[in-house]
Amino acid sequence: MTDPFDPDGLLTPTPIQKATTPRLYQKTEQAVKLIVNHGLDAKTALKLATGNPNPGRTAVGELRRKAARYSLTRPAMVKMAHDVVKKTLAGEPDSYTTQKLTRSGEVVTVTETVAPTHTNKLTAAAMVFDRAEPVIRQNVNLNGDLKDFMPVVLDDFS
Repeated sequence: MTDPFDPDGLLTPTPIQKATTPRLYQKTEQAVKLIVNHGLDAKTALKLATGNPNPGRTAVGELRRKAARYSLTRPAMVKMAHDVVKKTLAGEPDSYTTQKLTRSGEVVTVTETVAPTHTNKLTAAAMVFDRAEPVIRQNVNLNGDLKDFMPVVLDDFS
């Protein structure tokens, strides 16, 4: 059926495909969230999500495989991040091509070029520097007894 006001179909919206994630069971989804958000290992996450004290090896392996799809440290995501940081530090602009409808009814292709800002470059450089030279933070408990921190037993010398 054609629209009498738009016989060529220029004003009809284009179908948008929604990115769908695979459907998981509720407990599997909880276990994946525990792994991704809290950094737990697969066996502990399964124990907490299902209440089973001894999950099977197959279930643990399957959960690891499913959680790997959502991990930011998987090789594909690391490569994409590396490419984006390299492009940002080099200052290469991004080009976006869209089609727009003019008032006269003509379809015009518009190309926009957006260059990374100084803030984006500094953030990318800081991220690279933080990964190359990580800051090691140590918590020191100053409220304990000295004998708890000494490798030598002091009672032997008194």
